[in-house]
Amino acid sequence: CCRIFPRQKRTINLFYQEGQSTCSACAAGTFQDQEGQISCTNCVAGSFQDQEGQTSCSSCAAGSSQDKEGQVSCTGCAAGSFQDQEGQSTCSACAAGTFQDKEGQVSCTDCAAGSFQDQEGQSTCSACAAGSYQDQEGQTSCSSCAAGTFQDKSGQPSCSECATGSYQDQEGQSACSACAIGTYQDEAGQTSCTVCAAGTFQDQAGQESCPSCAAGTSQALTGQTSCSDCAVGSFQDKEGQTSCSTCAVGSYQDKEGQASCVLCAAGSYQDKEGQETCALCSAGSYQDNVGETACMLCSKGSYQDKSGSPSCNKCRDELTYTTYIEGSVSADDCQGPLLSFKVGKKGETQFMTNTGTISVKANEQLDLNAESGNWIVRHPNDPYREYFIIKQGD
Repeated sequence: CCRIFPRQKRTINLFYQEGQSTCSACAAGTFQDQEGQISCTNCVAGSFQDQEGQTSCSSCAAGSSQDKEGQVSCTGCAAGSFQDQEGQSTCSACAAGTFQDKEGQVSCTDCAAGSFQDQEGQSTCSACAAGSYQDQEGQTSCSSCAAGTFQDKSGQPSCSECATGSYQDQEGQSACSACAIGTYQDEAGQTSCTVCAAGTFQDQAGQESCPSCAAGTSQALTGQTSCSDCAVGSFQDKEGQTSCSTCAVGSYQDKEGQASCVLCAAGSYQDKEGQETCALCSAGSYQDNVGETACMLCSKGSYQDKSGSPSCNKCRDELTYTTYIEGSVSADDCQGPLLSFKVGKKGETQFMTNTGTISVKANEQLDLNAESGNWIVRHPNDPYREYFIIKQGD
């Protein structure tokens, strides 16, 4: 210990060396807080002393540390670490989910939303990759975008829904897929597309609806890219239909993809459904209406020598010339057994035929039987009773 010489005061922070007449100051990094000592004490870890002759050491400030004794300074915590207390011998690594990019800090910073850090002691955080997100701070990982969503950028706090007309059936994707042709999607954020219903179609990708088949077309299947024209002999007058309708009797359609059928013209007919043409009335028949299923025979006293006619031709003199049967096909079928007639007294009419004269009262009727060729006088009150017959040739 330092000796006490006359008129010399006791003192601390000094020490005595053998053979010296005075005490020496403690070196930097050491201290002495007692009198009469022969040495100084090193500053403990976590403290320092940068001056000579001191009675104590200073604790390392927060944000720094010192792991050795007898040091003249402390070392700031490295990036990726921190120290929130004084007098510490080490710094603590930043926890996963945090970072510190500066030295000498008393705390670490949480990774921002859209980023993560899965290791300790890091000076930066990593951005969430495309196809993933993180909506909270201080996280150790990112979450994959759910099916029906996507994220095409890195470092994002959320994912976006797939737009209408698109879908995504997997997690963690950076883009959505367009709906294929024959399908559609009218809602956002979906994992699949919907096939077009029967009666509709879609010939483009990435659509949010399927158009209805136009009139004149149909589609019986689902998920189709086009509609089919109605075949000849059929039609469809509405949109969005799954089948075409056959043309009714009395009508036809000779073109594909039509919204209606055409009525058979006068002079023609059609007695079957779903036909592409109408048949012409044959010679000896006619049809004066449209859309009919049959033709009518030319009546007695008329004929038709051409097909497809809306009417029959009358014999050249209806009173003296006639045909014996219906459906005559030639003017030659008009014959003249009735040569002439004259109106007699009291309303009687005398008909001169090639077989003689026939008197017919006003209320009676003269007919020619087409099968027998006989003249028949009929009474209107009993038209089916042949009560006066004149045979030709008698």
